[in-house]
Amino acid sequence: MCRIIRGRFGRLLLLFLTLYATFGLYFLHSFDHDIDKTTIATSSVNEKAINLKNEQNKVLDLMIEQNVKNDSSNLEPIMIKGILGNYEPKNLVKIPGPGENGEGVSLKDGEEKQRGKKSVDDYGFNEVASEKISLDRHARDTRPEECKYWKYPSIDKLPTASVVLVFFDEGWSTLVRTFHSVINTSPKELLKDIILVDDYSDEEHITVRLPEYIKKWNGLVKYVRTKQRYTAHRI
Repeated sequence: MCRIIRGRFGRLLLLFLTLYATFGLYFLHSFDHDIDKTTIATSSVNEKAINLKNEQNKVLDLMIEQNVKNDSSNLEPIMIKGILGNYEPKNLVKIPGPGENGEGVSLKDGEEKQRGKKSVDDYGFNEVASEKISLDRHARDTRPEECKYWKYPSIDKLPTASVVLVFFDEGWSTLVRTFHSVINTSPKELLKDIILVDDYSDEEHITVRLPEYIKKWNGLVKYVRTKQRYTAHRI
């Protein structure tokens, strides 16, 4: 806390909290002596103390949040429980359909299931089922709960990042959904580019279709093809 409470504002904050705590304790002390103790239930006193503590915590959280906003030099992330972090997506609209929020996908008829089985042999997963899922579907958030409440430095204080994806003959839907997800969930000011490194694939949907598909992002997504195969898939 000492790292984020600094300068004139920090001193005023500490003074305010000290006075707040002092008067709060005085209130409890007066409450305890002015009323006949024999008529006061212990639970009532505890409830007053808990309510006071909760109010103090609320004030502290709000003051810390305001201090971070005002202090542009602060590079320390902080967590304010109950207040979404500044880079958390807000008002997400779920897309109805297969695979949304990590739900499973079922194949219906025998022919579809046969194609699904073959795709597992080709790609190591069921590409037929994957094709039924929207390229912009939302994945289930599996992070610890506290991750949602971390506040990080402002965008102008952070470096940009490049995301590099290396692949060989990857299935179309999973590859494209991967960089769609990066684009959809990254602050656009911090995402410098996405570099797709094709390790000398043979599939036409990689060598022909993919370079054309990514043109819609005007250079944000880049395609690089190696001149020979470097991965363990080399044959």
